Amino acid sequence: MNTRTGFALVGALALFAIAPGAFAQNTRGCNLPKNFPCPAARIMDFSVDKSSIKPGESAVITWVAENPGAMEVTPDIGEVVARGSSKVTPSATTTYTLKVGGGPDGQTLTKTLTITVAGTTARTASEVSANGPHPVPRTADGKPLLQGVYNMFGARRGGPPSSTPPAPGELPRQPTLKPGMEAYRAPQRDPNKVVVSDCVIGSVPPSLGPYSIQIVQNADYIVLMYEYMHLHRIIPLDGQPHQPGVSWMGDSIGSWDGDTLVVDTIGFNTLSTVGPGGDRHLPYKHSDALHMVERFRRVDYNTLEWETTLEDPKVFEGPWRTTMRLKFHPELKKVDEYQCAENVKDYEFLIDPNAEIKITPN
Repeated sequence: MNTRTGFALVGALALFAIAPGAFAQNTRGCNLPKNFPCPAARIMDFSVDKSSIKPGESAVITWVAENPGAMEVTPDIGEVVARGSSKVTPSATTTYTLKVGGGPDGQTLTKTLTITVAGTTARTASEVSANGPHPVPRTADGKPLLQGVYNMFGARRGGPPSSTPPAPGELPRQPTLKPGMEAYRAPQRDPNKVVVSDCVIGSVPPSLGPYSIQIVQNADYIVLMYEYMHLHRIIPLDGQPHQPGVSWMGDSIGSWDGDTLVVDTIGFNTLSTVGPGGDRHLPYKHSDALHMVERFRRVDYNTLEWETTLEDPKVFEGPWRTTMRLKFHPELKKVDEYQCAENVKDYEFLIDPNAEIKITPN
């Protein structure tokens, strides 16, 4: 488990099978049992290594928060996660502000620091707000540069919820079994239980959890490095056909359609589940005919749109499609460590101290 995002406890509970209505939400999205109050956010550090510099010099700003909601550092840096650092090179004296959501009673916490640039006057509010958006970076051959670390914190919503009926002409957002295919309903854990934690990939596509994904890109390959479960996918771009064999992640090949990266994947084993979302335990099993097509598009400098279309003509009526958006975090240079400890217990005893600790079957 990783604490860089500051969501270790919330993130862990997000992986459980959670009873609907049993948990309380606050403005941060904290999802804990009602008898476990959601901890308030607090700023632990907001500092700079050099508060006075000469023109053209740089300084490193560092921030640390606990239990945060949405966070940002302005100007110049943007949305951030709970702990990180960023090198800045202000052209004039600049005051930077850290804003952290989820404080006591839901307020936003703030803290400021100033970097003085010798021989300059302080930037005015209008000068700060006049900074335009960054353009989408491109590679030497003109392709959008997807490389970097992304996660859901600070991201704008992609598509509507899976329960929303599709607009005319759109694919559905969840699969429908063909008649006679009821055997492909996956066994569901008791929704009234809180269950943790198995170490299986579980779903197609793999779940991101409340963690990050890193894209490494060159002219020949795209590599997706999932922080959650330490998964990786190596996607060749050389136009060669799929390789034979089956695996949890399948065999992926990639190509460019204009500014969109298209990834085609087949060869999944039949141990995983599929459905409308990215949880690891989804409502349906699938056959060896499962086929996935993903389209990655960098909408703007800060946003990666990830569209996934799945089909399995042996089991389902037709294809279905989901879309999510991830936030680019330039202050993160790599995904962090993740250690999964197999611990398949019924955790009701955390809620009810009189409950018996039970081993839960997979």
